[in-house]
Amino acid sequence: MGIIQNLLNNNRNHRNSLRLNRRRGSTGVNNLADLPPYVCSLFILLSGTVFCLVNFIVYTYASYNIPLPGIQLRGSQDHDAHWGSTAVYRKMRHMEYVDGSLVVQVTPEMKEESDILAAKRRHDVQGAMLHAWSNYEKYAMGKDELLPMSQNGRDNWGGMAMTLVDSLDTLWLMDLKKEFYEARDWVRDHLDYSNVHEEVSTFETTIRNLGGMLSAYELSGDEVFLGKAEDLGSRLLRSAMSYEKGNTIPKSRVYLNEADQEKREFKKFDDEAGDDVRKQRKNIGLYDDYDYGADPKQKTEAKDGRKGLDKYGFDDVSMAGYDDDVSFYSSYSSSNIAELGSLQLEFRYLSKVSGDEKYGKAAMIPFDKLAESQPSDGLFPVSVSNGIGDQKYSLYDKISFGSMGDSAYEYMLKLWLQSGKTEHKYRHMYDLAIEGLHEKLLHRSTPSGLTYITQIVYGDELHHMEEFVCFAGGMLALGAFHDPEGFESSRAQRDFTTAKALTYTCYQMHARTDTGLAGNNVIFVPGADFQYSQEDQTHQLRPEFVESLYILYYITGDPMYREWGWEYFEALEKYSKVEGGYTSVKGVHSPSPWNEDSMESFFLAETLKYLYLLFGGDKENNLLNKYVLTTEAHPLGIFRNNS
Repeated sequence: MGIIQNLLNNNRNHRNSLRLNRRRGSTGVNNLADLPPYVCSLFILLSGTVFCLVNFIVYTYASYNIPLPGIQLRGSQDHDAHWGSTAVYRKMRHMEYVDGSLVVQVTPEMKEESDILAAKRRHDVQGAMLHAWSNYEKYAMGKDELLPMSQNGRDNWGGMAMTLVDSLDTLWLMDLKKEFYEARDWVRDHLDYSNVHEEVSTFETTIRNLGGMLSAYELSGDEVFLGKAEDLGSRLLRSAMSYEKGNTIPKSRVYLNEADQEKREFKKFDDEAGDDVRKQRKNIGLYDDYDYGADPKQKTEAKDGRKGLDKYGFDDVSMAGYDDDVSFYSSYSSSNIAELGSLQLEFRYLSKVSGDEKYGKAAMIPFDKLAESQPSDGLFPVSVSNGIGDQKYSLYDKISFGSMGDSAYEYMLKLWLQSGKTEHKYRHMYDLAIEGLHEKLLHRSTPSGLTYITQIVYGDELHHMEEFVCFAGGMLALGAFHDPEGFESSRAQRDFTTAKALTYTCYQMHARTDTGLAGNNVIFVPGADFQYSQEDQTHQLRPEFVESLYILYYITGDPMYREWGWEYFEALEKYSKVEGGYTSVKGVHSPSPWNEDSMESFFLAETLKYLYLLFGGDKENNLLNKYVLTTEAHPLGIFRNNS
């Protein structure tokens, strides 16, 4: 049996050997036939009693969705918890990884065997990329997104060939040069940002499209991509970062066509916007009866009467964020820290390669404002509004490493890395935030001791964890690996241990479903580890889990991270792959999931890329040493001379 298989089955074989190890020779009795009849009868009676008792206990635990010690539940009779219609039990796998303390000594033989296996798996991932790309090329070339079930395309990002541009560097890294240059020709001949007449997201356009162009230029050196990047960057700069009236937050939605932007009417907060706000509040678990039409004094108070964000150390904050002439909910005045804090890698790199510093300077204005106002615990409320000449935080009073917060913390670390580790204030921002994470947001589940990160809403903890948060395992590992105090320092080792433990939890989020695919959010419950609600059972092909697997494998060489990645890939092939591409999967905790007609661009840009790199596709590129990867996994060069 191979070394890797021995590693995977070690615990199971040990348990089997314990069960089979009987004490021999103590009674001189070799079989039941040698025993008196009454002893046999008593033995049968006791065995039957124990059998009935065990089944009663198992049934009772299953009815209430409570796992037995060391047993994982993948279903139950409890339809309210939405764990499926049949209780399915499986021993919790690889428990030695649960707290992140395990250090695997990788031998040359283990590495060789892992690399041989990874080479085949890498080829399979490349095949998945070709399947996704060829269907996009056939049915949706130049469209923003492929609809794999209806075998059509749609322009849901404004019509700027989002999937094509987002996928360029993946094609290059997988050595699919024919497909890469065909895509380059389409960009050269057909992509014109002045023809994008729909309103677009500044954040998504920057990380997917601008980042995709810049990384394609970084890897290939082809001037076509630099020209398009300068055009797009200039349009975003003009429309999103003009900072009228002293505002310091980029507009969250803009028109790329200048004439369309000039025609745009500035609308006040209306009933339709109010409905959108109530939906957002409901989605993140806020109080439904909070009155947003209350007087200004009430606007600064949460339902439980606590004031604004004063407890987080801000001097000038407003829970409502209203100005007399600026609606909080217009894209001119409000944003979240992930949106305003995840533009900088791309725009700074554009300044470097174009020789025009205006891009980087404009993008750094909101980030440096964050740096000036970081709370003492390092943790930002996610929502930000414009005051005149200042930023105000935040209507929601929500602190999260998930949606609306995640990549702001990621860019604190990566701006420092991009600078060649010279801009120390961004590393300080990151270190302060990670201290706050450990002090206020990090918990362990019962009974299994799974590490997870909570949210804080209005000062109360919500024991939910989105799949988004799985990026944090990779971020923490990367931060520890590059810690200025050294990788062996106590701080770095603490962060690295948390990184491994958190990634194991994310593995369990996948492994405990019937499909092997995680939903978009889990709820941690005392005594039951976590549960999925019905609305949280959609897998959208997101990359965060495999991103962390890649970074942890890069640092440790532990083959187990490749095994978890392969389990995930096999689940994609079984449940997500269709004739026309790959789909989102709904009902992940059901024995009969169903497909949703959507294939987001990040599946090609990130998920498949990270899987390919995990299985050895990084040998020639050494991405984590030579580049900084954006939040969309686009590699951009490090400023070795601090340019």
